[in-house]
Amino acid sequence: MEAAISEHHLAVRRTARYCLLGKLTADTNDLWIVCHGFGQLARDFIPEFESIALQGRAIVAPEALSRFYKSQGTVHTPATPVGATWMTSEDRENEIADYVGYLDTLLADLRSRASRDLTVTVLGFSQGAATVSRWVARSRPNISRLVLWGGLLPPELKDPAQIGGLASQPLHFVVGKTDRYFKLDLIKSEFEQFKRLGIHALLTEFEGGHVIEPTILQDLAKSTSGR
Repeated sequence: MEAAISEHHLAVRRTARYCLLGKLTADTNDLWIVCHGFGQLARDFIPEFESIALQGRAIVAPEALSRFYKSQGTVHTPATPVGATWMTSEDRENEIADYVGYLDTLLADLRSRASRDLTVTVLGFSQGAATVSRWVARSRPNISRLVLWGGLLPPELKDPAQIGGLASQPLHFVVGKTDRYFKLDLIKSEFEQFKRLGIHALLTEFEGGHVIEPTILQDLAKSTSGR
């Protein structure tokens, strides 16, 4: 008789890493939390936001908890490129729960060190867009603005029973007209679903691909730069 195999889970302590652009002090009244895409690291992603790094504004790039070697080879060295992913399809519910808890803890820590009069913008790029969407849907963090850049809502959030905090959180989508992942028909279909779900969404398109476009980013930042 063969022994039975069963799967179990155990919560363990994990050290997360994030990068900070600017200073976070009691005078900081404008906070941006920016979540990178698949295969990126926080230190490589955060320089994209240097053009909006003003006094009184802190930009924080949390790094996904799962890292991997980007090389296909079997032998790796310290010079082998490393990337990070927010999740895979394997054990997905626990991976989502882990990063939602991680982002909750991070935001609480950042708030404790900033001004009480704090504006919070959350931006997710590519895979990071699905990440921040799930975070807002599940945890309903008190944020001022949610920006999904080069990414859409994950499939399960098209269900009215799953949208949670997104029902009261306006969305701002930013996408390049030549983004290889998003054709115009897909964007239009997405917005039709938002209407049916009662989600208010804005769309900004720019001439470019699957990238952070500095001029569009600066336009988004202008609404909080005068605080």
